[in-house]
Amino acid sequence: MKTLLIIGLILCACSMKADLFDCDCPSGSTDATSTVVICYMGTNYNVNVTYCYKRYNPRAILACDPAYQDYSIVIKKICPPIGSGIPLNDLIKGTIMAFDVCCANLFNSTLNAVNPIWCYTFAIPQCWEQVATCWQPCAGSDCCLAAYRWEYISEFEPCKRTLTTVCSPDITCATGCTEWNCDFPTTCPCY
Repeated sequence: MKTLLIIGLILCACSMKADLFDCDCPSGSTDATSTVVICYMGTNYNVNVTYCYKRYNPRAILACDPAYQDYSIVIKKICPPIGSGIPLNDLIKGTIMAFDVCCANLFNSTLNAVNPIWCYTFAIPQCWEQVATCWQPCAGSDCCLAAYRWEYISEFEPCKRTLTTVCSPDITCATGCTEWNCDFPTTCPCY
């Protein structure tokens, strides 16, 4: 009886971990491709990003963060311009900042006294491969997860960003894949 209970707990823990870090788009999500501007070494580049997202209304509690979330976003492909030479880590950081409410604000989330808080969860594959000029996840890659919170404090502090949670899978990327270090940015600089 004790052995069955231990096996059941192990199976439950493993299935929860798999669900937490998978890179599947949420049920009912929308696929999109957007051109975002990423600054790298003082130059702005137009980068095509393919992703899926789900808007939760009302807000939902998601696996990585116990706080309520407005959006869940999964990055699926990043295509920088030919010859830009932007490293993968900087492409991913720039892509995240394109959605950031305090930076480029791709979803045009209004942050003010009426709408004082926005929360997004990002799922970014940890293992990537370059196919032609684009970066896409390696087959079976788990995702790094992060939850961001943006707050309107006052007219003197109109946008306060907090990276509330980061969840990183414990994996080794397959041969031929480039590993992203799950380094979620907290500022809007030029990388």
